[in-house]
Parts: sequence; structure tokens; C-alpha cells
Amino acid sequence: MEVIDVNRKVLSSNRETEVAEDVIVPDVKPDVISVTGVNGIAYSYKQEQTTGRVKLDGNIDAYIIYLSSNGDTRSMQTTLNFSSSLESSEIKETSILKYNIEIASIEAKVLNERKVSIVANLSVSYNFYERQQLEIYNDFDGISDLQKQEEEIAINSLIGINAVKTYLKENITVDSLDNVAEILKSDINITNIESKISYNKVLAKAEVTISLVYLTEDDRISKAQGTFPVMSFIEIENVKEENICNIDYKVKNVLFKINSNEEHSITSQIEFEIMCEAYESKKVQVVSDLYSLTNDVDFEQKEIELDINGENKGYPVKVDERIEIEDVKKVIDVDSNIKILKNTVANDMSNIEGEVNLKIYYEVNSKIGLNIKTIAIPFITKMNYSESIDAKLIKCDFDVVSNEVIIQLELELKSTNCTSKRIVIIENVSVRENKVDSDYSMIVYFVKQGDTIWKIAKKFKVTMESIIKVNNLENPDLIYPGDKLYIIR
Repeated sequence: MEVIDVNRKVLSSNRETEVAEDVIVPDVKPDVISVTGVNGIAYSYKQEQTTGRVKLDGNIDAYIIYLSSNGDTRSMQTTLNFSSSLESSEIKETSILKYNIEIASIEAKVLNERKVSIVANLSVSYNFYERQQLEIYNDFDGISDLQKQEEEIAINSLIGINAVKTYLKENITVDSLDNVAEILKSDINITNIESKISYNKVLAKAEVTISLVYLTEDDRISKAQGTFPVMSFIEIENVKEENICNIDYKVKNVLFKINSNEEHSITSQIEFEIMCEAYESKKVQVVSDLYSLTNDVDFEQKEIELDINGENKGYPVKVDERIEIEDVKKVIDVDSNIKILKNTVANDMSNIEGEVNLKIYYEVNSKIGLNIKTIAIPFITKMNYSESIDAKLIKCDFDVVSNEVIIQLELELKSTNCTSKRIVIIENVSVRENKVDSDYSMIVYFVKQGDTIWKIAKKFKVTMESIIKVNNLENPDLIYPGDKLYIIR
């Protein structure tokens, strides 16, 4: 019997949350004629978890870009508060929560020249885990003539989990000719996550790229960007250099502010929570089914989902598109949102149909100001079978040629269930004397739908090898309904 510590998923759920608010235009800003666009960053700053319930409190830091009564592009920054909760008997105070918050859509409309209504729809995914000691029975020496269906699996045995908070405070440098008047748009992108282990500590490292689109005091629109390291030590007892670490960064609070003390810069302050899960890879023989040729064996089977030690390979997808925009002068920025629309499984492959929703921020030749164009670009690709797929934008290049915007995208698709596996384990085994007549006999059996050689051998209490040999089966995995098999016992 193998005893391992596992971080076992006990609950998975998604919740949709709508957040709506009316925003009053500040006295120092001109009237609103029309809304050009709206963007935002969503994050949870507080988590309350009790037995049977979890609640996330958070903010959406949004920028409403609008055309003013003066004919200029202006913006308003507002913070929308939200709460998302989930109730279930599977939730315990000790449960480990992994969540993800995405802005599914965000829109704003003019109510009058001094008031704008903003509505955001959030998609919140919840995954709960329990640390458990799992007993895997794989030693049945006391059972005579035993036949086992087993598989060697490299299981991630949990060593420990811990989380810390860390902070980033940096100035984003803008062009030396620019005096920033207003921020129009902000993005935070976390990449190159890695870890290093030593002396019961894990050093988590990542790069954070902050992108800001802003309006200058002389009504020009520009973009500034900075990439900074974010790292912290996380204490986990008994962690060793050869162990596996899964690192997750979560934004917990954000502040962008035009720097009054230092010209030509914008101050950024971001709070992060870094969670680290440390695992030891253990190879375990897992018995999923068994029977005896000479005894009756009773047992229970239980299906569980475990983390396994496997490579989560990414599948690259390239998307090229030429988008016609009349009188386009310059593309300032491009937002993207990737959706998987259809996942059709055939021959152990997933045939993926999806689309990339682009929001292009650009200027035109004929007037000053920011314009936004939205477009959906479809894509089709294949990857190894996966029930659930995560899509991520790796690279986005854009250029303007005449009245066309040339977009080149690199996407990466990953299986979200690649590092987990549903397995069947055996428990509560008991043996009884076989009361079936054991006289020699030969049976002609016709294969039924869903049959395997293992199932047939178990049914008649013979070995798989005897069926394969008697029937001269070159590939025992290839049997079909209606095939005739001779069973000798």
C-alpha cells in the first residue's frame, strides 16, 4: 500500500456577476457627447471563506474614454466594487481556493452630458482543493491466482502550500516631450514565471509588463510601457531542489497616478499575492481492477482526480489578418480576448474552433482623437484530446499600410486537465471461496459493444493471455462487436 499526500480537487464552479454603476462627470472635466470605449482591470482584494461558503470582494478599475463637448478625447477613471460568492457543502474552512476573474464584457453609455452608465460582466471560476492522505492499495499477495489491471503513474505528492504578498512600486517613463494629462487605458501582463528552491524556501520570480495609453496636455495620444521583475521568498518546510513548484500570481490592488514630483512619468503601485504549491513526484503502481481465477474477490472502486507529473505542452496558433480602416494614421494599442467556441473530439484529437476578439485603438488623419474598432477573427486548429482548454496570447504585432492594419498574432493553447488525471483505485477488498464449477469447458463468445479482452477474461475467470493465444489475436485492443472468441477454462 502506498500512502501519498494529495491536493485533491473537490469542487469546480463558475459564476457570472454583473456590476453596474452611474458615473458623474467631475466638475473639472467637460461634458460628454459620446462614449468612445471603456476598459478595465478586475481583481479581488479580499477573500472570506467559511464552511459551506466563500465570498470574493473586489474592484474593477475602469477608464471611460469619451468625446467631449470641446471635440476632444477625454477619459474618466472610476472604481466599481463587486462581490461574488459560492455556497456548497464541499467548501470547508481548510479548503484551498484557486480562482480566476475575467471581464467578459464592459460597456458604457451616456445618460446625459454629466452622467454615464457603466455595466461590466465578470466571469469568476472557482476551484477548491483538499489536502488528503490517499491510500493506494497495490499489494494483494494474499490472493491466489490474482489478475490485476494496473498502471504506473507519476503522481504529484503534495509537500506544502503557502502564499505571500509582495508589492511593486515603479515609475513608467513617458516620452520626454509628453506632459501627461489623463490615463486612457491600462494593462498588466505577468510572464516568465519561474522558481528556485533552497533551504526550505522557494524563490518565485516573474516579469510584470505595465502598458499605459495616455493623453498629453496638448491633446496627443501616446503609449508608455515598462517591464519589471517581481519576486519573493515563500517558506515551505521540507521542500527540496528536485521538487516541483506551481507558482500563481494574483493582482490584489492597483494604483496608477500621474507623477507630480517627477516629470514625464506615471507612478504604478501594484500589490500581488503569490501562491506556491510544492510537490514530490512519486511513481505509483495503481490497480484499477482485479479478479482471481480460483476465488471470488469483492471490492469497491473509487474514481478520483489527481495531479500527475506530466508535461503541459503548449500548442502554437498563428493568426494573420488585414483589417481595413478608413483614413487610419496610427495604431496605438490592440486588446485581445480569445474564446474557444467548439471542441470536437475525434480519434483522440481535439478539433478546436475559436475566435480572437480584437479591440483596436487608433488615430485617423482627418482629426485628433482616439478611435476604437472591434473585430472577431476566427481560427481552427487541432491538438491532443483535452476536455478543457486555456488560450493565451503570446505575441501581438501590428502595422499600418495605406488604409489597412496588418495584425499578426501568436496564440498558445494548453490543456487545463493535462496535469490532472482521473484514476480508479481499489479499496475494501475481501476474498470468498469460488463456488463455480471449475470443470474444463470451452465457450464460444460473441463480442458485445464496450467489451475489452480484460472484461471478457474477468467475466469468465481466465487470463487475458489465454484468450489472446487461443484466438491468435495480433492486437488485443482491436476487437469489434460481433467478433467470435473461443474461451477455454
